[in-house]
Amino acid sequence: MKKKDIAAFFATSMKMLLQQKQQQKQQQKQHHQQQHQQQHQQQHQQEQQQPQQEQQQHQQEQQEQQQQQQQQQQGEAPDSKKICCCCRCLQQMKKKDIAASFATSMKMLLQQKQQQKQQQKLLQQQQQQQQQQQQQQQQQQQQ
Repeated sequence: MKKKDIAAFFATSMKMLLQQKQQQKQQQKQHHQQQHQQQHQQQHQQEQQQPQQEQQQHQQEQQEQQQQQQQQQQGEAPDSKKICCCCRCLQQMKKKDIAASFATSMKMLLQQKQQQKQQQKLLQQQQQQQQQQQQQQQQQQQQ
């Protein structure tokens, strides 16, 4: 190759390089613009989502408060088979019904306690009788 050809070849290759660089710059610009648009869209979406999230939080807080109120109304009602203390049932039940069910469960508890007392009394009586019998047997043996 002659010097001219080399120079020409070098010049063309430089031009090609410059063109490539310019294209890259343009692509970067476009890409940057796209990114900017995307970011803007994302921000917009987030702004829309935020009030929704706040609403959800608010709902959760309300639900928690309702649950706490229900627990207070129950007064930690004793577990009796007749009464269902799940939240759904409680929401369906009116305050009167809740009060009534609480009253019945308390009555049942009292009855159980009374029965236990009676059983204990009976047990004591039986034990006393056994002791008396043993004493009598001992006396007989001594004679």
